[in-house]
Amino acid sequence: METEKLVELLEKYSNAILAFMVLQSIAFSFTYGTNSRFGCLVKNEDMLAVGLIAHFAISTALACVATILIGRGIRQVLQHSAMPATILTRIYLAKLVVIVLFAAIPILLLFAYGISDVRDPQLCVGR
Repeated sequence: METEKLVELLEKYSNAILAFMVLQSIAFSFTYGTNSRFGCLVKNEDMLAVGLIAHFAISTALACVATILIGRGIRQVLQHSAMPATILTRIYLAKLVVIVLFAAIPILLLFAYGISDVRDPQLCVGR
């Protein structure tokens, strides 16, 4: 495979991971904020909020690991090119920051509103 094609393919994978994390965060946060039944179920079902927090934490960790490995792979492929490694490092560091920041949104939402001692499952009926 040509070097340029390989780099392009790895970059597409990296961008797909970043897009997935951003869209997942936005979709969850929007649904949690606008769908009262969903929000009520998250708050009142045993361990649902904890499971969602675990999901977001694990998917964030996996996305970060994948992004780091893709960045390293691209650096190895381009080690003899004219592109400075510092630029590539900064680009992938920025991608990691975006992944972590967007993953923090639903995690903080769940910590703030999803985990509560006040539970009333009857509120979810009929919503």
